[in-house]
Amino acid sequence: MQPRISLIIAVKNAESTLGRCLRSIALQGHSNLELIIVDGLSIDRTPEIIQRWQALISQSINSQDKGIYDAWNKGLELASGEWICFLGADDVLLPGALHGYTLHAQLSVNRGLEFISSRAIVFDPDSLRERVIGRPWEWKSLRRHMGVIHIGSFHHRRLFDRVGVFDPTARIVGDYAFLLRAGPVLRARFYAATTVRIQSDGLSRRSYGVLEETMQTRKKILAMPRYVLLPQYYLDTVKFVLRRLLGVP
Repeated sequence: MQPRISLIIAVKNAESTLGRCLRSIALQGHSNLELIIVDGLSIDRTPEIIQRWQALISQSINSQDKGIYDAWNKGLELASGEWICFLGADDVLLPGALHGYTLHAQLSVNRGLEFISSRAIVFDPDSLRERVIGRPWEWKSLRRHMGVIHIGSFHHRRLFDRVGVFDPTARIVGDYAFLLRAGPVLRARFYAATTVRIQSDGLSRRSYGVLEETMQTRKKILAMPRYVLLPQYYLDTVKFVLRRLLGVP
């Protein structure tokens, strides 16, 4: 029997993309899927779309939240799956994504596996360019920057039991902070396939604030002094500006 998967989507005013996201989930054909929608009081047609897909959705709530990570935490309170993953309302799961993740999870069932990640296509709707990103989890690299793709990745329930939930006050890099808190003992596996398509117009890829928040997160969790953090901050800033100038997603 396939392990139960809880898939959590935080959404607000996403009438233009949510239907496409839900359709990609329906096409996965996973027999033991729990889909949870957390709507932050949308005022567009998002509630109508959620109602239209009720046959696919296991649970949905509509309430004020402090941001995406607070919404994800609300979804975690409802989740009953052995494995838990998160999508944005403008993300699309590629065919076979859940099946491939499930096979990796089943192969490692007796190894205490906590986290499985993969690769993603990042698409820029302005330049119409795309690229594939996502590297295996590795602590030395993670201490410098977030090279792991978190969207669509699998978290075993025991990981939240050990680490806790997301920081609800985080604005952009709460997923990075969560993985840093998991520490070097995280039992991770890499699924070497491209499983999800992400639009690059989200906060984490468009806002300069991601650079400052990343540095502050590393300072807080890793207890690193600012003078140690600044070289990586400046390097990341240069890369960020170059990507923006060249239209690279």
